[in-house]
Amino acid sequence: MISIIIPVYNTEAYLRRCLDSIVAQTYKNFECILVDDGSNDGSPSICDEYVKNDSRFKVIHKDNEGVSTSRNVGLENATGDWIYFCDSDDRLHGENSLISLLKISDRADLTVGSYVALDDNDKDVTDSIEKMKPFIGNVSGKQYIYEHMEPKLHIGYIGFLWNKLFRRDIIVKNQLRFDPDIKYAEDLLFITQYVCSSDCHKIAIDNNLKIYEYYQHSGSAMANIRRHYNTVFFTDFIAYERIVDVIHNSYHDKALDIATQNKLCMQGLWHLDMMEHSQYIDLSQRKYIENKIKCLKGYNKIITIYSLGKMKENALSIPINERVVVTNKYLHSKDCHYTYLNYKWKLAWLLSHIAGKRGLNLIKNKMNFNSSNE
Repeated sequence: MISIIIPVYNTEAYLRRCLDSIVAQTYKNFECILVDDGSNDGSPSICDEYVKNDSRFKVIHKDNEGVSTSRNVGLENATGDWIYFCDSDDRLHGENSLISLLKISDRADLTVGSYVALDDNDKDVTDSIEKMKPFIGNVSGKQYIYEHMEPKLHIGYIGFLWNKLFRRDIIVKNQLRFDPDIKYAEDLLFITQYVCSSDCHKIAIDNNLKIYEYYQHSGSAMANIRRHYNTVFFTDFIAYERIVDVIHNSYHDKALDIATQNKLCMQGLWHLDMMEHSQYIDLSQRKYIENKIKCLKGYNKIITIYSLGKMKENALSIPINERVVVTNKYLHSKDCHYTYLNYKWKLAWLLSHIAGKRGLNLIKNKMNFNSSNE
């Protein structure tokens, strides 16, 4: 049996769409646990309606405590062999999502499908990498973690809950729960703890298997965070710190430790970049991130890679003749570390420092320096 856990909070506009997609599943052996997290719209009555009409649905009404606590309540009341998490403003993709996941789950400890991302107008906005790099096969827990830090198989972002089946016995044995104090990346932290447990050996993946429709609502929390940094989003960085510790304590693998620290550094730079463009920041949080990532061994390399990417992005948004100025500014900045540049960029660095703008113009004319792939 599959236990489907759905936290519900003020999603009256989308909830029926979600629950109808579950009722329509060809696989019938499930229980659906709705956890109403203190909704103050019509969501509670909709939950009650489905419970009344279908004995497989259960609802727990509680005070508002956040999505992590709601999922934990769901876990505590689940009785199935498998756990499936669903968000109340999304829906399953077609009628065969559950049975399709089960078909690839034989002897697996974690089963992973794929998804379709949709905007408010039902337009497919799925990341092109997810579309172009399918993967079908099995990997170990360690391989799965490595893929998040340094992708090679291109299996996609591992932090989504809703494209996976989790074994409940592994969750129970390892006493796994969501951290209520983590407001962002709590799902990635939970998945990392699950995968890094000594009981997770085989992960079955089919990235051709679309089992979920993820709606990227224009007014969603993540959409807003990209416009205005929310200090609560700081917990995303804390989640990555804990992920680094979980991976280190589980595998004691030097190469993997370096990869996870590099990922933490990249995440920290992303936070600092968002803070730089927002007036709503906590200076103590910014200082915490700065001090943390500067202590990492790979800091100089990662900041060079990150800043080079930002420089190229900025340069491509302005006229060609002005790109030399932007490039020269980057090459003379404290974020540009010569050691970690490739040979063309090392040549650019040398000419910039020796001949300034004249040297960079030489590169532009002789090496097609302004092309989008350089």
